Amino acid sequence: RLMEKNSSGYTASTGRISWEIIVNPYKESLENVVITDNMSVDQEYVDLTFTIKDSGGVDYLGGSLVSSVSSIVYTFPATPPNAAITDTYTITFETLITDPEIYENNYNQNHSNTASIALSNGTGGNENANQRVTSNVLEKTVGDYEYDTREIEWTIIVNNNQMSLTDVLITDTIEANQTFIESTFSVVDNLGAVHDVSNLNLAYDNVDTFTYSFPGEITQKYTITYKTELTDLSLLRENQTITLENTAYLDHDDIAGPLAVNYLAQKDIISEIIYKEETYSGGTDYIDWE
Repeated sequence: RLMEKNSSGYTASTGRISWEIIVNPYKESLENVVITDNMSVDQEYVDLTFTIKDSGGVDYLGGSLVSSVSSIVYTFPATPPNAAITDTYTITFETLITDPEIYENNYNQNHSNTASIALSNGTGGNENANQRVTSNVLEKTVGDYEYDTREIEWTIIVNNNQMSLTDVLITDTIEANQTFIESTFSVVDNLGAVHDVSNLNLAYDNVDTFTYSFPGEITQKYTITYKTELTDLSLLRENQTITLENTAYLDHDDIAGPLAVNYLAQKDIISEIIYKEETYSGGTDYIDWE
């Protein structure tokens, strides 16, 4: 094997993938070696991220690099006495996901990159690697249902990537069987500090929809919490399991909108207006009912 290709991780805050190419892993004598990596259409090479080190971890300065946003070509020395390489070399570089609909959205897919090796004393070939790209700009969860108050708490996580997003708008439409409790609404930043203490960026139509805006650029994760009250009491008049739903939407300047990202949260609650259970003690001839 003349070459290995690996992925080294994805950085959600920057939209960058790190790649690694190991040249000559078995330290054979390879002549006139050229490494080529053509970026796929969804990525571009990030300038000045290219490094190459020998097996001792020392920067290798013997070859030459030609790069553009769409490719890198690294040529090892082709003139004697250095026409052949006998050491192992590790190349690293980064690519940028070019489509904001991917890296500034909710997303979870593999992305690939292929490198090729050419040499004069053997047959070259290609090596491919995949990297999982996971982006999370919106998430919604639900807490416990409080039977005494009929209240339920919802949580919206904004920009878990901690990337740069501009003019983020959160929209949340409450189901008809619930009422938004505006006084419970709060926003905290990644350090737990209250953001927008007076909730000046919150707008509620007093019917079923509220919006919350983050004007300008944000680079932190924010956590929104609020409560709703179950107001459709007819749901509680029989024994049944009730599913409460709530969907949040997110939009920002770099993705198609409006309401380009959505996240549904559900909570099952049990309504019991009558309850019956039995207790049986072994060795007796009766059952207690309650």
